[in-house]
Amino acid sequence: MSQTLEKYIAFLEENKPQFADAIVGSWKALMFENRYTIHPRRIRELGGKEIDGLVHFFRTQENAEGVQRGKRRAEEGLGTQSVLALGRNFRQFFLEASSHQDKEAARIIRLIDDYMAAYVSGFIESREQYILKEQERLRNAYIAVVKNNDDTT
Repeated sequence: MSQTLEKYIAFLEENKPQFADAIVGSWKALMFENRYTIHPRRIRELGGKEIDGLVHFFRTQENAEGVQRGKRRAEEGLGTQSVLALGRNFRQFFLEASSHQDKEAARIIRLIDDYMAAYVSGFIESREQYILKEQERLRNAYIAVVKNNDDTT
């Protein structure tokens, strides 16, 4: 792992409470974009967990955790705009940590984008599965109503 990446991880960990608050603030601003199932208390808990997820990704550079995180947040009810705001927050944190532009900085921005691509992939996949389940549930309900109508006539 590069020295610049290690410095950024240390910066994230040292400033985690402030960054978690920034994530929570951006999510609260988008609260009505989220499905009703996510509780405001849960949003507060997630800010720090998302920073932990990014740090873990920096250390392992494995997409699977990002995909799983995205799925979990979709299932919890986080909205699309909130997911995009998370990526903006991550990039902003990095820019705050960087006092200069160099090749390593560009590589870290690419890593953030890779993580967010995996995260959004899991998020979208979970949303699609949820929609399909709801469609199936509605179809079954419709069939039951039609069957009941046929049985009563």
